[in-house]
Amino acid sequence: MEFDILGPLRVRNGAREVRIDAHLQRVLLAVLLSRANRAVATSVLRDALWGDCPPRSADKVLQVYVHRLRRALGEHDRIAHSRSGYAVVVRPGELDTARFACLVDRALQERAVGELPASRDSLREALTMWRGTPWEDVGEIPALRAEIARLQDQRLAAFEECADAELTLGMHMETVGELATLVAEYPLRERLRAQLMLALHRGGRRAEALAAYDGGRRLLAEELGIDPGRELRELHASILNDLPDLELDPARHRCRHHSYAM
Repeated sequence: MEFDILGPLRVRNGAREVRIDAHLQRVLLAVLLSRANRAVATSVLRDALWGDCPPRSADKVLQVYVHRLRRALGEHDRIAHSRSGYAVVVRPGELDTARFACLVDRALQERAVGELPASRDSLREALTMWRGTPWEDVGEIPALRAEIARLQDQRLAAFEECADAELTLGMHMETVGELATLVAEYPLRERLRAQLMLALHRGGRRAEALAAYDGGRRLLAEELGIDPGRELRELHASILNDLPDLELDPARHRCRHHSYAM
């Protein structure tokens, strides 16, 4: 069985998609999967399902929902019950977040031994697993907020590693559009902005690279009252002076980059 949460919630048993149509059953499964293999207290599940307006005999109704969910999954032991609450049993490789993390780990190992093209391919494979915002079809559930934020941060970190690899491999033209989209979505994330600036510069769009810096500098000043970080400022100065250090250097493939001159 496979549980996919990096986008709309999806459950598959082999080639067959498991239908879980009732909204509250999907919410229940989503919260259980956010803490896979760990007991979730019934109080947390009640809050996720009904908020401040639980039905009478909420615990009994919850038991009914668990029973229906077990039946939909087709495996009674998939949802365990204990004094601590309920837990969904997920085996190794069944959850897409675990498969995503394994691919990212593999990519980092490949990069560490100088296999940069393979590392880039592993990261791209990991990123294709994302079909949207985690659990985007279950609605706004407070119990999921922290996990959604953690997963989205992991996605951004993986993309930044991928962009590093692609810039080092001379793929600035291929990645510049995606970088521009993500900078617009996460304008305060300086590493993304630096990567966009470098991709634009290497693509012969120096004025746009400088404009990207100015936009970020103004935003940081207006929203946080701070200046860009040292590395972003240094990259801006290098672009402004058209320094040769920013040109592509294949010899750097074997190292992890701690500056933005990839």
